[in-house]
Amino acid sequence: MPSDNELTTDSPESRLPRMVNESVMQFLLAAEEAAYQLYDEWDHGHLFLQSTRRTSKDAEFVSYGLAVQFLLCPSWMCGAPDDGGISAWSRWLSGRQFQTLGEASLRSDEQMAAAAIQSVTRAAQVEKLKEGHTGGADFLVTLPDQSRAVAEVTMHTDPGRRRLNNVHGSKPNADLDHDWHLWIRDQRFPGDYGPEHAFPLKEVRELVTAALVRLEQGGADLDQIEDIEQFCEQEIDRQWQWSRGQQLEDTPPLGVTVAMRQPAPARTGRLDLKLSTAIHHFSQVTETAAVVAAVQECIDHKLAKNQWGDASEPKWLVVVLDEGEAATQLRGVEEFEEEALDFSGVTFTGLDEVWAVAFDEGRFTVLRYGSGEPRWRLYRSVEAVIQSDAG
Repeated sequence: MPSDNELTTDSPESRLPRMVNESVMQFLLAAEEAAYQLYDEWDHGHLFLQSTRRTSKDAEFVSYGLAVQFLLCPSWMCGAPDDGGISAWSRWLSGRQFQTLGEASLRSDEQMAAAAIQSVTRAAQVEKLKEGHTGGADFLVTLPDQSRAVAEVTMHTDPGRRRLNNVHGSKPNADLDHDWHLWIRDQRFPGDYGPEHAFPLKEVRELVTAALVRLEQGGADLDQIEDIEQFCEQEIDRQWQWSRGQQLEDTPPLGVTVAMRQPAPARTGRLDLKLSTAIHHFSQVTETAAVVAAVQECIDHKLAKNQWGDASEPKWLVVVLDEGEAATQLRGVEEFEEEALDFSGVTFTGLDEVWAVAFDEGRFTVLRYGSGEPRWRLYRSVEAVIQSDAG
């Protein structure tokens, strides 16, 4: 009897799997390209291909089977790897070309900071400084009047989000028949948070897993995604012992989006969670304490490190706010008159300017502290530009 290698090389029937695979792959590549053109945000593909070969008892080739599953989804929803930056920025930047500054690769928070500077001051030029220059600051900014400043970029991460930022993957669960990829959105009001915005990840994961097991074993139609999401949200709302400081009315404390579902090998599934601790109720955000605290923390940290060294140019700090409470408060100023807000509690002796930057849906909200009057300025709903767009 020929070996498997001999079959793969010589026999016509053994060449069939390869021929079928090639044809299927050509079709999928064409379908993928068409889908990307139709849905710009659906930029993350999953291809699952399983082949089987049946033989008779005397080892003669009988048939070849091929099962193909192709799923397309937004990468930000199913936990595609990133550098820990701002997902809203990454989504907006997808498909756009960000010109690297000085041929240097930039972190996403550095990209966002450079774009914010150029979006607020359209004629400004931002140059990436070489490592070690002026003590380690990130950018040299040349303003329209040809004056210059040295800018350091840092990202402030919400304490709750920091604990959840890298939660991807889990151990196989013998009670699950499928692999599930879910996006969990924290929809609570600020008054609903406990100490340090604690988020009991283990408890929430157990509740979601139990809900999915009930659906699988109860014979639910797993293609009815909205029903599955609603059931998970209701189970969390019913069982999760969270602090109900304010009424959410018809909104569940956590929103659930099923990003992907697929049969699990050996019927032992996994539950992967992509989590966001952002507060989405902007109309309820009338305080500025989280913004002030976040900015002050970054100022104190960077001054202690003397990040600007002995630079002779004015010293700037650009604080990129992640998608937590501080960013939500800053973006929430769109709902209120400037006079109703107070950001004056920041002290930055030793620096010439401090920027706090939040981003959502292609627009920046920027809080800018300086030595002139007024002491702080607020830029609302600034359309984002990137250097390659600005020329």
